[in-house]
Amino acid sequence: MEEAFRIARRHGVTTLLNPAPARSLRPELWPLIDVLTPNLSEARALTGLPEEGFNEARAASVLRSRGIGTVVITLEAEGAWIEDAAGGRRVPGHRVEVVDSTGAGDAFTGCLAVELGSGRSIDDAVARANRAGAFCVTRMGVVPGLGGPEDLASIGQWPVPEER
Repeated sequence: MEEAFRIARRHGVTTLLNPAPARSLRPELWPLIDVLTPNLSEARALTGLPEEGFNEARAASVLRSRGIGTVVITLEAEGAWIEDAAGGRRVPGHRVEVVDSTGAGDAFTGCLAVELGSGRSIDDAVARANRAGAFCVTRMGVVPGLGGPEDLASIGQWPVPEER
């Protein structure tokens, strides 16, 4: 994985890592990560911070201090916490009836990658990714939970792309 991130860096490609399941990463990898998307329990495991006083802002700060460009900690229905050069902030989530949480992180990260690749700001991309994660948990199974723009319109504001 580290070599892939080095190649991406050499070619100016943005790197995104969803560290699921959380495991120890080599210190050399940290500065090669442009966007890291752990959930709260993964952030706890990656930082090694004690339970007492643990929160997403503190975890994101520790992870950024390792050289990561942007840390986005997913917080289920509470949304996500972004920490980058502009500081830390919460992007609200969506309360939905959860049917199956399998794949929610994948839906979030996949949507985030697409949105960032389309030139959206990190805040807009995370807002849209929150909708994708929320939609995913309303369906049984991962594949039915990976909705397109028309499906995600049912979760908050989501513009349906015009036909070309």
